[in-house]
This record gives sequence, structure tokens and C-alpha cells, in this order.
Amino acid sequence: MWQEISRIALLGTDQTGIPDALRTRLDELDLPPGADEAETLLIALAAAGQMRKAGQPLRTFSGELPSAPLLETDDRPVCSPAAVRYLTAILQQNRTEVLFEFFGLLREFGQQLPPEVLPELLEKSKPGDQLARELRQISGPRIRALAEHLPALRDRFADPEPEVWETGTEAERVRFLRWLREHAPDSARELLLDVWERESTTARAAFLGTLRINLDTDDEELLDLALTDGRKEVYGLAADLLALLPASAYAERMRDRTDRLVQFTGKTWAIQLPPPPTELETADGIRPKAATSRSGGTRANHLVQLLRAVDPDHWSERFGQSPSEVAAGWARTDVAADALQGLTEAVVRFGRTHWAEPLLRFHLTQPSVNFLSEKQLDALVGMLSAAAFNDLLTERLRAAGPEPLGPKHPLLKILERQPHPLNENAAFLLIKPLQRMNPTVLPRTLAYHYNVLNNAALRIPAALYGRLDAGWNHDALRRTGAFSMIEQFMQTLLFRRDMRRVFESLEV
Repeated sequence: MWQEISRIALLGTDQTGIPDALRTRLDELDLPPGADEAETLLIALAAAGQMRKAGQPLRTFSGELPSAPLLETDDRPVCSPAAVRYLTAILQQNRTEVLFEFFGLLREFGQQLPPEVLPELLEKSKPGDQLARELRQISGPRIRALAEHLPALRDRFADPEPEVWETGTEAERVRFLRWLREHAPDSARELLLDVWERESTTARAAFLGTLRINLDTDDEELLDLALTDGRKEVYGLAADLLALLPASAYAERMRDRTDRLVQFTGKTWAIQLPPPPTELETADGIRPKAATSRSGGTRANHLVQLLRAVDPDHWSERFGQSPSEVAAGWARTDVAADALQGLTEAVVRFGRTHWAEPLLRFHLTQPSVNFLSEKQLDALVGMLSAAAFNDLLTERLRAAGPEPLGPKHPLLKILERQPHPLNENAAFLLIKPLQRMNPTVLPRTLAYHYNVLNNAALRIPAALYGRLDAGWNHDALRRTGAFSMIEQFMQTLLFRRDMRRVFESLEV
């Protein structure tokens, strides 16, 4: 439309007039007619210019509008226009973390999104992603009602139809199986058994993954069948799930194998590397030549694969040792890194949260024992409660002393990505050492604190903005390369503080 209006403006309405198609488009936009064609063209030019600034054309709708009850399925109050302005800024700046904080404020204050903002959010979501899950929680009744009328939303927000099991795509069938495992796990298992032999490898692996939902001993037969599959994507997943069934024959075999390798005399731990795998071990998915251990070697790989299949609580129950005592004892063995790696993978696999803190503490106090990958480190941190994480962080920051953390301190990797809100003590212990530094040398320290500060800006209580802001020497910082990084950190805190104040109806 912009090009057409520009062409007519250049040639003059006296030469071309306004074509009927353009008049129809202007009528659809509900633009007022001018006194003559020249004025009508100027009005159209102004409207088209605003549309170009907005970045996308205005949409037209043809069809029947949903009935009124569809828009009246949620009795919670709609958040204020001021809150919506913050949401708009979040979306424009693509601040994903702050977006989820905004959703948290909606829940905290018992409010809902206005209907007009839902389309953009819905377009950004994908089936099964965090945004889709959040939208279903905060706008559930309205989202589900919309999904019944809009086919494009059904894969995210509406319950699947049974027909997709026979006629749908692989993704639709997986979604249906997942839904069925939640509501009728036995029926889902029977469906999967019926089609197992004729499905592809990728489909088998995808379908098998749904058994994580409501996994129980009745699934052992199907998982044993999957364990005989020659493809790693299938037998590996089957082994993972069988290990989670403590009464399964697979879990018992793994405990027997590791019990022969791990010994404790009451004072000393001894862990042996296993011999080459037997045929039965190979049938159980053990593949020592696959890269598994961080130290390398087929026997080390074999040990890690065995240990990760055993519930870590087995060692506490068998030897009467706490998680801290087991971790410390295994760290003194000849195969410390591999043993602790296998133990950590088992902790994550079985979701034993009470093991996470002892393993993290050991990692922070004995960083020379290299047993954690970044993925495992993130998983252990995520298993902690916010309170437990803050307690551990406060302890280790105090132990580090008044100076900022050094470039090789093991806390840095954790602080760059950790997901927990920081309490006031941890926040000040992290930031105050930076504020006490000479501004001229601060840029060198911030070079390796950059990701830590970016994450901290999202985790520190926003109410601390004023007290933290007062701790910086702003005049001195402006003359250094540290100013922009500190400014970015403080602006994120300020944005979050003022966003909360909007929900609290305070002046900003």
C-alpha cells in the first residue's frame, strides 16, 4: 500500500486519481475521507507511514467472532495498562527471563493478561515450550477456549483427539500418548505394545519417552522389549527407565554388578575398575567403548555406566553412610573422578535432591577433582531449593573473603547460569566487593564477571536497587570502561523494581 500511495503522490491525483482497489483498502482501515482526493491521499499517506513505523501491517479479519462466553471464562481482574506497557517493552527487547518474572507477578497478584496481548504471545510460543506452559497456567480457561476455535493453537493448548493416533504426524501421536499416559497409563502402554514392531527407530524412541509419565512396574515388559532393540536411541532410553524401577530385574542386575566393585571397611573405601563386559552386560546396554567418563578409557567408561544405573541411596543404605560421607570417601579412592562422575549422573537421573548439596560443596571445596561437566553442574544447582542454594552461596562467598572472585573460582561458572533468586545476604556479598574496587582496575575484573552480573541482575531482589545504586562511585565509573556494564546491570534492576511497583500500585 505504501508504494502505491507514494506513486500516486509523486504523479499527482489530478493525473492518476485514487484507484478503486486502494479506496477499498482505505475503507477497510476505517480511515476518514478527505474533502477531495488530494486530502484523502494525505490521510492515507500518514496512516501508511505509521504502519511502517509499527513494523507490521494491520491485519484484517474475516469470519465469525467467537461467542461472548468465550471471552468471559476467567473472573480474575485484568492487569493495568501500565503493566501492559512493561510487557510490551519486554517483548520488544526480547527479555525472556523478565517475561517469566512478569508472569510470576500476574500469579502473585491474582491478575490475568488482557485479551489483546494474547495473539503476539501465542505466536511466540511453540508446542511444549516454557512459554506455552506459562500461558496455559496464567490464561488457562481463555487459552483452552481459544484453542477449541483456532486449529493453529490446538497442538499447544487443547487436549488431543484420539483420531491422531491413527492419522496424525509423529509429533501429534507423541502428544496424544503423553496425554494418555497422564490420564490412562495402562491404555497408553497397550497402544504402544500393539504398534511397536512396525514403528521406525525415531518413532519408537519418541513414544518410549512418554513412559516417564506415571512410570511403574507394569511397564517393565515393554521396556525389556525395547532393551533388545539394536539402536542406541531406543535401548539407551529403555535402560534409563528400567533403572528407575527399583524392583525390575535390570535394576537388580546393576546393583549386583556394582556391589562387587564398591567396598567399604568402616574406614576406607575401595572401588575397582570392572573387567570387560559380559554378553549379558552388553545386552543390558553397557557400551564401554562409548565415550562416557571424563578421564577416558574403556574400563573407566564401564564403571561410570554401571554406577549411573544404581540409585545413590543404595550406597547410604548398604553402608550406613550419609551422602557427604560417601562423596568424601569416594574422592579418596584411586578412581575418584570416575566414581564421583557416575555417582553424580545417578543423582541427576534418579532425582535424589538430598545428594545435590554435598556434591556441589565438594566441587567448590575440592575443584582439583574434575568430575562435573557443565551440564551436570547446572543439573545439581537446579535440584537445590532456593534457600539451600543461598545458604551454600553465602557460605562460599564469605570463605572467599572481601575481594571479588578470581577468574578461576568455581563459583563463577555456577553464578553465570544459576536459576535461583538471591537473598539479600548473598546479593551484597556478591556485589559489595566489586563496589569497593578502585574504578580504574574494575574493568579487568568485570571482563570475567560480565555473565555473572547479567544473571545477577535477574536474580537479585529488585527492591535492593536503591541501596546497591548508592554503593557505586558513578562519577569515577563514568571515566572507565566499566560504566556501561554497571549501567546495564542497574537498569535491569530498576526495570524489574518499577515493574513490581506497577503491580503494587505504587508511584514510579
